[in-house]
Amino acid sequence: MIKGRSLRSQNPECPTWSEQFPTDSKTLLVFLRHFGCTFCRQTVALLKEFEPELKRRGVDKIVFVFHGALDDAHEFFEERWPSIAAIHDPDLLYYRKFGVIRGTPRQLLGPRALIAGIQGLLSGHGIGRPKSDPFLMPGFFLLKGDVILKEFRPSHAGEMPTIEQLS
Repeated sequence: MIKGRSLRSQNPECPTWSEQFPTDSKTLLVFLRHFGCTFCRQTVALLKEFEPELKRRGVDKIVFVFHGALDDAHEFFEERWPSIAAIHDPDLLYYRKFGVIRGTPRQLLGPRALIAGIQGLLSGHGIGRPKSDPFLMPGFFLLKGDVILKEFRPSHAGEMPTIEQLS
């Protein structure tokens, strides 16, 4: 399900920060790069696999943040994980709030990113054309309310976190 996009929405139909991220539960907030990205496909598959263990470790909810078009998002998530929560952030408000930045050429196209990309392709995650900003980096944040308990900022676009880094 695609949820509201605003941090402190003026629109009463959009959930507030505390409604999206209650203080009595842990939420893993995952920032995606773009829907044509091999690493985004790999990230969704990895977290879907990790979900039962993350829940055992106290993570109540996984929420993806994306900035691409809603039509692309529906197609992307419907194919990979139809029941997952996602937040549309076309103005990059969440990205900026959490310091998820554009990568350097080395982070995006350096040797480690290229090796990870080849591994992702060989694992069946495919590649597509960029459908929004292909220069954004991913990011992973474990929240309890508005408190960041853990964060994982990949050193390159294809670096995947371990379950210990997420919970």
